[in-house]
Amino acid sequence: MDTELLQRTQLFSCWLCLGGLAVWAAVRLGERLRRKPWPRLAEPLGVVLAALALRCLFAPFAPIHENAHGYEFLGTVFSLQGSFYHGAGFYAFHHPFTLLFGARPESVFGVNLALSALSALLLLRLSRRLGLPPGAGLAAAVAWSAWPAAVRSAGSECFFPLSVCACLVSLLTWLAAWERGRVLDFVAAALAAAFAMQTRPELVLWPVLLSLAWLARPGWSRVLRTPGPYLALGLFLLLTAGWLGGRLQAWSLEGLPQPVRLGLPRTLEAFFSSDHVLLNPAWTSPLLPALALAGVIGLGLERWRMAAILLGGYLLFSIPVVGVGSGLASDLRLQQLAAPFAFLLAGAGLAFLADRFGPRARYPAKVGLLVALTLSSLVLVGKAATDFAPQREYRFLQRAVPRLPQECELVVADRFMARRRVSAEFPAFWLPRARLVEVSQLLEEGSGPAAGCRLFYRGLACATFLSDEEAPQVGIRPECRRLEERYRLEPWLEERIPGITDASFLLLPPDGVTLGFYRLSPRGMSAELNPGGPVR
Repeated sequence: MDTELLQRTQLFSCWLCLGGLAVWAAVRLGERLRRKPWPRLAEPLGVVLAALALRCLFAPFAPIHENAHGYEFLGTVFSLQGSFYHGAGFYAFHHPFTLLFGARPESVFGVNLALSALSALLLLRLSRRLGLPPGAGLAAAVAWSAWPAAVRSAGSECFFPLSVCACLVSLLTWLAAWERGRVLDFVAAALAAAFAMQTRPELVLWPVLLSLAWLARPGWSRVLRTPGPYLALGLFLLLTAGWLGGRLQAWSLEGLPQPVRLGLPRTLEAFFSSDHVLLNPAWTSPLLPALALAGVIGLGLERWRMAAILLGGYLLFSIPVVGVGSGLASDLRLQQLAAPFAFLLAGAGLAFLADRFGPRARYPAKVGLLVALTLSSLVLVGKAATDFAPQREYRFLQRAVPRLPQECELVVADRFMARRRVSAEFPAFWLPRARLVEVSQLLEEGSGPAAGCRLFYRGLACATFLSDEEAPQVGIRPECRRLEERYRLEPWLEERIPGITDASFLLLPPDGVTLGFYRLSPRGMSAELNPGGPVR
């Protein structure tokens, strides 16, 4: 099937879902405004403001994907040209905001930050919709607000702030539809589920979770005698047909998904290792898994249906990805879909333990446990602001690219190196016009005397090696050094950054990496860039 047609179909489906949900939200808001009394807003507003504050303070506001993939995703958001391998939802949602606020990374970072903070509020509402004990939702919202992995992805190009938010909205609308039984609510549930599933490949499992959520509504068989569920099913299948076609096409070309190829032994080994971020005390409060275990026990004894939903959701979205990670960067991203279920279990565990203290001490115990969870999470939240080499390179390029002379052609490293496992990407969206040429292309074309001004960017990719490669002493990839056979490299702008990587399969020189733009002049010839000379 034509890939371009599949991608356009996915975009149309996502925009149709978003438009329909906007209409449904307006209808629900009108109903809520006519209802008296209005709900209390202090707790929801406090949760959202706290989540926003932590993200504004500690989010990186830089790409966090390893191997320079972040620039590729941002460029696709701005232009809608490129591969929608991970699903069209991310691009369909963010593109209108880049038209409104400008095609620059900050537009995506800001919207992701707001979505991540909104998820804290949605956890609060989902706890009430599920009928969890009082205080469970607040504990879950606090844990999400201060979890370093969620804070780190908020101010970035990451897919997961949108995916988590979309999944929580989908689950809320799904539960509400079965509770009310109205056709309009089932249509909204179908739209929300179809959009959520198109935001990440692993959300092909999302219908399994929605099926499991039937346990929350024991009287669902009555609703099956109405047209709503069948209309929702048909609409959902229609809206996700393009996405499913794209998934099947990808699997036919690339084979089974990596989680399936890993096998159960490797997955279980990773599940109980430090690769599992939710069990890693360096990134998650040790109190949280203990409370989650108490939540499983408490709900299992008193409300087994809720235990099955939350534990099932946690396992469904953690086991398939926990062994896939290629290092800390991917672990912090991929495991976020499982986190809301773990945090709701922790909230239920907090309420369960507080109830063991008896009626008089229940409230003080609940407050004490909530304060302990908050403080133990806040101690770690600063880790979200850790700048690894990719973030430092982004800040260097953010300062340097606007200063590049517009008359110069820019030479960059080859898109793929080291058996296509090291990739280079340049933020061409910052350039007034595209004028990039790769190293191999330049060497093939040659350099005539009228070649004009050329700058070579030797960035992080040129200093990146695979863990099984033997790096040369100079610390620069041979693919990037090929230029030196034909050209002299005269520094125009350089900066030294620490060689700190967050991808386990990639290595950087331990003594640091020199990023720089270099004037290229053919050997035996002299070339002037501009009267100003090198920038210091």
